[in-house]
Amino acid sequence: HSPMPWVFATHRREDVPDVMTHLLELEQGRIRHRGATRAAQARELLQQEQHAFLVERPAAPRRTPRRQRVLVALRNADVHVDDAHILHGIDLQVATGDCWVVHGPNGSGKSTLLRTIYGDHAVASGGSIVRDGIVAGVPLEAFRLRTAHVAPHLQTWHAPKMAVMDVVASGRYASIGLNDAITAHDRRCAERALRRFGLFGLRNRTLAELSYGQARRVLFARAWVREPRLALL
Repeated sequence: HSPMPWVFATHRREDVPDVMTHLLELEQGRIRHRGATRAAQARELLQQEQHAFLVERPAAPRRTPRRQRVLVALRNADVHVDDAHILHGIDLQVATGDCWVVHGPNGSGKSTLLRTIYGDHAVASGGSIVRDGIVAGVPLEAFRLRTAHVAPHLQTWHAPKMAVMDVVASGRYASIGLNDAITAHDRRCAERALRRFGLFGLRNRTLAELSYGQARRVLFARAWVREPRLALL
């Protein structure tokens, strides 16, 4: 069981976490398979090449939280990035208690789907995306501040000379960099997140002094610094 709902994108079958509850497979921006399943079943499905895999299968039984709440829902969502039509007619609903694995080869649209949920890309006219608590007059920033987002592009956006402590503290504002010096409360929250991911000893180093793997762990600490309600990985 995972205490936090999450959506995890990967193209490697062996990366499928054991606590997953749902699988969505993408191919060229379209849903190839979607449904509730367990990790062992998902790995077995992803090994198959038969046409039967393309058919929607009955949802596997699972425990539903008493107060399951929809956190984000896409309906008939088309997404264009620059001049490219990346996602086609996506239907997806993520609720509390859900742990989705989004699987597909490179270029299938996994990262675009997560960035659309987060708000980096818009859904074209004719489709929709609804986020919990985001109604008229409430800025998208409110959703971002309670959503953890970890992705390779974020690693390249941060200045290499930025201190690890500042990178993690910036997660409290869902910003790239900081406009003002961090507060004492920011520092306490950042220190707690750094300890959680085994990075406290690196807090005074810069990103340029870290290995690629250490820098990725810093992004996880940054994403968790606000104790998020949903994780996009």
